[in-house]
Amino acid sequence: MRYDASGSATASPTDIAALEQQICNSTRAAAKQLYQMVEAGGTLAQVASAALLKADSDCGNAASKAYDFALSTVDSNDPADLPATREWFIKFADASDAVGIPTCITLVIVDPTAEVVLWTETIHTGSQL
Repeated sequence: MRYDASGSATASPTDIAALEQQICNSTRAAAKQLYQMVEAGGTLAQVASAALLKADSDCGNAASKAYDFALSTVDSNDPADLPATREWFIKFADASDAVGIPTCITLVIVDPTAEVVLWTETIHTGSQL
């Protein structure tokens, strides 16, 4: 499925460029900053989303690595942490929507013993296209 994004906000180009540079040059340090910026929400989360997209096109796989490292902070693989994990992804999708980046995230809880999906939720920007 594809979703649109409102693009109702403009993140600071200077802040985006600074974070993109950090993503390209120091992936692990950038991951911590990405996590914290999304956690803060609002304009900081918008900068994080926009910088990830920009770094993805300018810095090879550095953006993917930074995102993966940030996710390791968010997702503990413990179902008890689901509310906090879910909230972080909602903030990320809201920020992405605001800066016009279509985003779709699916959260899943799987019973590893029975290999059965116990729960799913899709968090996304805008409306389905």
